[in-house]
Amino acid sequence: MAAKATPFLDAGQYLKRVRKALGLSQIELAEIMAQLINKELPGEEFSQSTVSQLERGYIRLNKEKIRLLFQVLKLSPEEQ
Repeated sequence: MAAKATPFLDAGQYLKRVRKALGLSQIELAEIMAQLINKELPGEEFSQSTVSQLERGYIRLNKEKIRLLFQVLKLSPEEQ
């Protein structure tokens, strides 16, 4: 049975396409995000599991983490 399309799943699929287009693995993206989050949001975490769950539409991020993710993925406001 195919997963039902939701805005979160669609966003996750988009994240996966952008990540792969940049040549990043889930682990590499998680490591970059973890470094940024440690600087800007002390005490918060970001892991490969987080990337996987985002791509599958299982979780959402808060605004601060979304902003950092867009920064890492080099997305313009139009692409966001």
